[in-house]
Amino acid sequence: RAETPQEQFQLIGAGRRNMIINGDFQVSQRGDYTSATSLPSTDTYFVDRWKFSDTTVSGTATHSTRMMRLDATSTGTGQVRANQYIEPQNILPNQTYVLSAYVRSNKSGAGIAVFDDETSSAGDTDVYTALHSGSGGWERLSVSFSTRASEPYQFFIRFALTPSGSGSISSGDYLEISEVQLELGKVATPFEHRSYGEELALCQRYYYQHIDGDNSQVGIGDHWSTSQLNVGFSFPVTMRVTPTLIQNGGSNHFQSYGGQEVAKPTGNWQLWKPTVGRASLYASSDITITAGFATRVISIHPDAFLGFDAEL
Repeated sequence: RAETPQEQFQLIGAGRRNMIINGDFQVSQRGDYTSATSLPSTDTYFVDRWKFSDTTVSGTATHSTRMMRLDATSTGTGQVRANQYIEPQNILPNQTYVLSAYVRSNKSGAGIAVFDDETSSAGDTDVYTALHSGSGGWERLSVSFSTRASEPYQFFIRFALTPSGSGSISSGDYLEISEVQLELGKVATPFEHRSYGEELALCQRYYYQHIDGDNSQVGIGDHWSTSQLNVGFSFPVTMRVTPTLIQNGGSNHFQSYGGQEVAKPTGNWQLWKPTVGRASLYASSDITITAGFATRVISIHPDAFLGFDAEL
């Protein structure tokens, strides 16, 4: 006989089940996207691990406690969507997986999709979908699929007002998503709740926000020369790959204190030999400083930030 969902859940045993990171949208290191006044630009990550885009039609993405919402703000043929990409080494070949989530929408045909992409590019091959009725009520959708024999390869999941391809959208169409779970097996089990601290650490493998605002410690460094400031620090977790630096800096955003000399960078920070575990930054000084002094660097502007990107 077929196993019931509860029986399968009991057979899974201990250990993490959910392969989706930030499936309840707790973590948003890049900023506050709780209102339409602060929206991501198209094809960018916003809430951690979720990449927003709109194609042909215009849309917005927002989040609130444990929920993400997509809205169409124009009418036409296209997509408003959010994707999460799965690392190839996390995928077992020749296995059955199930993706589930609670969704609510006023559009029939909005919902979730899995894109099985053997080449690790953003191709639309082997699409598996589960669609909402458009009733405006919460529905738990699930879709199962089997992975290929070859390994490794990448697949990604999508939530969209037209998940499996371009379709007609009306301004005012929306899709709300909560409790996203991807797990090994044939039957969707109850959502695996993780603490904020654990979810944050999982997110920081892909993106780490080191500075966001003023009066924050950047790190300890030195005066490499009479005109160059250095500062270094470690990441809280090992990143997926050597990251790229994203910043809002320049003059009047950071300040250095070393040997009773107060200096500021004259422009943006530059990365020097970064690794998956640590970053070293350098910048020109706005005054002549004494070479060899140790220094500490802080942020002094509310718009200052330093982020490190290792997304897929």
